[in-house]
Amino acid sequence: YWVGERFVEAFESGRNVGSYAKAVKGLDTCDNDRFVRQWEEVSNQAIGFHVCDIEDTFKKRWYPYTKGGGFRRWYGFNEMVVDWRNNGEELRNLRTPEGRIKSRPQNTRFYFKTGMVWSSLTSYKLSMRHMEHAIFGGGGTAMFCEKDELMTLGLLNSSVGECYLSVLNPTINFLVSDIMSIPTINETDKKETIGSIVEQQVGISKQDWDSFETSWDFKKHPLV
Repeated sequence: YWVGERFVEAFESGRNVGSYAKAVKGLDTCDNDRFVRQWEEVSNQAIGFHVCDIEDTFKKRWYPYTKGGGFRRWYGFNEMVVDWRNNGEELRNLRTPEGRIKSRPQNTRFYFKTGMVWSSLTSYKLSMRHMEHAIFGGGGTAMFCEKDELMTLGLLNSSVGECYLSVLNPTINFLVSDIMSIPTINETDKKETIGSIVEQQVGISKQDWDSFETSWDFKKHPLV
């Protein structure tokens, strides 16, 4: 009742994130002790860092695994790897003592594709991060856009997106349906400008993340 008329009209337009984007759950190993490691726990030579398709997972054993994380926007929390050798052959066949399949490798066609990821449950605001060359899952949900990916990433990390979410779901548990219901602009002459700004934000966040030795792309400390 406290929002303005233009705020309500945006919902009536019928254009929202869900009209061109898909949010999906990914891999739940159901045995992290066996299949998941911090990236520094295994040899770099055994990690496939730049894979773009699950069909390219027959040469290495470990692959980047994005599981959500705390509050950090644009880029980061790339810390884990998962045992996905031979297209996840061993993990796909993880079974219970009764013989039932235990692991849940969901939506595998999206693995290693470019998208964005967020943690469904957080103690603070929504934070969307650029994702590529990785398997996603655990506590993280991924989104893939047919168009306007940079604009969408910018919208969801903006104060405008935050305002819409505060109306749709004023909690710290960000449901897929709520994010997909956020209204968007169909056409704007500012797409290139917005895209450039978002790319810059992702670049700054990546540079910050890579300035720490915990990043697999760490080269040297910025103060050195």
